[in-house]
Amino acid sequence: MAKERIVASHRPPGEPSDDARKAVNGDAAELARERKFLQRRAIELLDREERVRDREGRVDEREQDLDRRGESLAALEQDLERSKALLAQAGPQPAEVRADADEVRKDIERRVKIIQQKALELLDREAKLRKRAADLEAAESRISEHVPAK
Repeated sequence: MAKERIVASHRPPGEPSDDARKAVNGDAAELARERKFLQRRAIELLDREERVRDREGRVDEREQDLDRRGESLAALEQDLERSKALLAQAGPQPAEVRADADEVRKDIERRVKIIQQKALELLDREAKLRKRAADLEAAESRISEHVPAK
């Protein structure tokens, strides 16, 4: 201890002692470790903040998409209600229209059968007329063979 006092008395007044130097060096090392820790922590927080921003952006896009879908759904529901109202006003008519449609279909089928019968009758008549024309031509050729030429 006396030796340390003597050594300390011969040092210049601004120079720190060995213990003080060791304490300063230890504090500096601890500060460097804490700074590195804080830098890593800051990087982690920045990464986390970026991920949160990305998530928020996706959530905003989903919300906008849901809003658009909600608007289109509301428009479709309004169209559906209008259509239901129109159908309610015209409710009894579809049964009558169906009955009328069945009657019209039956009427058309009857008319088609009549037209088909008429067509067959015309074909028969045409065949008879062709046969008669052929008979007349044959008779004319027989008669013309017997008539002398002048």
